[in-house]
Amino acid sequence: MKCLYLVLSLALLVTAGDALKCYRCFFRSCTNEQTCDEGEMCGAKKLFGGFLVQRCVRESMCPLLFRNRFANGKCCNTDLCNTI
Repeated sequence: MKCLYLVLSLALLVTAGDALKCYRCFFRSCTNEQTCDEGEMCGAKKLFGGFLVQRCVRESMCPLLFRNRFANGKCCNTDLCNTI
């Protein structure tokens, strides 16, 4: 029984370690981090005038980051990849 608890505890630790981490900032570049929920990716968008938005975004929202010709955006799925 102890072995079962050990295996389950290790499984939870491994799962928790797989959470995606992204930068989270508005209007400037920074080093604040957030952990994304399931179904989210890291996103970054640099708006006209140099304003910057970095955060976790739903995967379905990623195509919207590229629709505006006055902004540069990207989505990615590795830790702290959302820099522009």
